[in-house]
Amino acid sequence: MALLEIFVTVISFIGSIALIFNQIYLLVALGDLSSDIMGPIDFCQGLEPFVIPEYIVQGVITLLYLAGHYWIGFLINVPLAYYHFNMWFTKRGQKRFDYTRIRRTEVIQHENKLAYLKLGFYLVLFLLNLYWLVMSLVHHLVPSKV
Repeated sequence: MALLEIFVTVISFIGSIALIFNQIYLLVALGDLSSDIMGPIDFCQGLEPFVIPEYIVQGVITLLYLAGHYWIGFLINVPLAYYHFNMWFTKRGQKRFDYTRIRRTEVIQHENKLAYLKLGFYLVLFLLNLYWLVMSLVHHLVPSKV
């Protein structure tokens, strides 16, 4: 059980770091798009390969919390996992970013708000993972004096 707890915390910690970098990359690309540094086709082609891995990593973290009995982490992640699951199956066969719509100001603002919300969520997730990682390592690797 101790090895499972350490495995869950390490993998979810690494996954949360990857998700944070993914959202930062998206925010930088959205800034480049809104300031005409990047074109809409380059934006869509550059970011589309990161959509499915984000969904998968976040889903794996949610399932790891369930397997490791981290109920708080699991319950926090369920709404976003449901959102990703819904986005995956409602846009099946379609691209997440449509280069014909992405240039509209309201679409850029919506994607920007969504990216900032996800970044905040992933930062909270990162802090929780850091806490749980330290606690599991201290609990299982440091001998207790009885």
